[in-house]
Amino acid sequence: MELLLTIGVPTAGYVFGQITGVSGPLAMVVAGIMVGNWTRRTGFYKESKA
Repeated sequence: MELLLTIGVPTAGYVFGQITGVSGPLAMVVAGIMVGNWTRRTGFYKESKA
């Protein structure tokens, strides 16, 4: 589930960027950074923080 969410959020950001007229790759990078920062602080599960 973590892997699907980690891949799905930036991909959805790419599609949303294309629809709104923003650079798709740039939207994907921003979404990836946001997911990375969120998971660094909270993590998905305790096992994945190790």
